[in-house]
Amino acid sequence: MKKILSGLVAFLFLFSVSAVSAQAVTYSAAQERAIKALFASFASSQPATIQKAVNTRTAANSKARLFGNVVKNHFSSREYLKAIDTYGNISPTMQDPKGKYSYKRGTVRLDSYFDFFDGIYTDFKFDKSGKITSFSKRDTKGATKRNLSNSIFDVTVNFSNSGMKINSGAVLINSQGKVFTQLRLEQEFGGLISWTERGNYRSPDGTVHVVDNYELGCMADKGVAYYESLSQTPAVVAPATTAVATIPFQTDCAKRGTNRPANVLITTN
Repeated sequence: MKKILSGLVAFLFLFSVSAVSAQAVTYSAAQERAIKALFASFASSQPATIQKAVNTRTAANSKARLFGNVVKNHFSSREYLKAIDTYGNISPTMQDPKGKYSYKRGTVRLDSYFDFFDGIYTDFKFDKSGKITSFSKRDTKGATKRNLSNSIFDVTVNFSNSGMKINSGAVLINSQGKVFTQLRLEQEFGGLISWTERGNYRSPDGTVHVVDNYELGCMADKGVAYYESLSQTPAVVAPATTAVATIPFQTDCAKRGTNRPANVLITTN
């Protein structure tokens, strides 16, 4: 009986060790440097620093490159929107405060200056040259983990009206299934413009979702910024389908102008 028990204990011990080993992820020193450099740049809140790390640490045309550019776009837009007041006066650009990150055994925890990017990052993938191609993200411990392969997409946009041009962007899905939309706005002419706190997102299945718009600010002629929103409820995102983002633009930066909502068709690639 003692031999049977001893054998059983040994088996359970080996099984538990094997299970832990199966879950453990090890990366080379070079791969760890790439991970740390990328997320240190995200935590810096500095667009130029982020762009440099994205260009050197992620593979071209990869999901990781797309995600990194979304992060860079957010902070570059923040700098622009903080520099324009509601009368169109331009002040020196100001960077957002820094965030922080930690790395331990293949897991990154990011606490940036923008809540949407915060979370736990794992499952890093690399190409033959050692550049990051993809990873997974969960917003909080215990939340649904989503891989970039099926949670971030670039979009095709062809919108031009009253001086506003929108020709590119991206959509991301968070742990709750809510959709984050980032669209590049270029105010070629037409004067000061802004947008309100609420808009709509009509997903490919025809369902309309209320969205919370981020980074409210004022744009002037020749300005470039990014419209960002998060749906209040889970929404459908599917490749090769079209959704509609209703952006509640207001002329003259809201205080003295009129409402000018725009229905923007976005095709997910």
